[in-house]
Amino acid sequence: GALPPGTPGDCALVDLAPSVAAFAAAARARRGAAPGQVALPPLEVDLALGPWRLTGSVGDLWPGGRVVVAAGGPRARHDLALWATHLALCAAAPGAGWRSALVHRRAEAPWVEVRALGPVDDAAGLLADLLLVHALGRRAPLPLFPEASAAYARAALADKPREDALAAAAKGWRAGEHAPGEGEGDDPFVLRAFGPEPPFGPGRREGAPEPWAALGPGLDFEALALRVLGPMLRHLRAEAP
Repeated sequence: GALPPGTPGDCALVDLAPSVAAFAAAARARRGAAPGQVALPPLEVDLALGPWRLTGSVGDLWPGGRVVVAAGGPRARHDLALWATHLALCAAAPGAGWRSALVHRRAEAPWVEVRALGPVDDAAGLLADLLLVHALGRRAPLPLFPEASAAYARAALADKPREDALAAAAKGWRAGEHAPGEGEGDDPFVLRAFGPEPPFGPGRREGAPEPWAALGPGLDFEALALRVLGPMLRHLRAEAP
């Protein structure tokens, strides 16, 4: 088992019980399902989006909408995954009014945090642009990092000074002395593509190569953060469990 045997395991279980109970109750409430009811069938997706055709299916569907659960605290990469799948859901069934929710279990009271998305009008257009960015990223490394980019976009959308927005992004890039090796800038693949300094802000060495420059304008860190994360942050909202 995941818990130690004997008294230490009993104590750990007692500590976990309140958060797990609240987590399960919040997920059930979001699903809006009757007792014993199973999830709805997955929605098949077959979309023509510019030069691309997107096929597949979207699961985790319930009478209350799409509900995803995560045991850890909220992270930008989870939000981005929820957003991309929600766009596919809305684009595949326009006018259906689909909603999506991500239910997180927290380590401290109030134990649960919910991030929610409502219907998106231009879901197909936004999804097509994500596919374009993805295609460009397969040609050259793009300076797009979920935590750092979301921190920058969140500050920029709140009309904070550019210096403050870049400082917020730097916190996502560097994990700090209490969590070494956990920042996005510590990822070995990121280090190989961009080097030890973040590809944004005052730490960027003047004249340093920008592998994305040959793909066209508007692909720098700040522009990409607003392009990819901006629409998501405008639609995403925190809600009570």
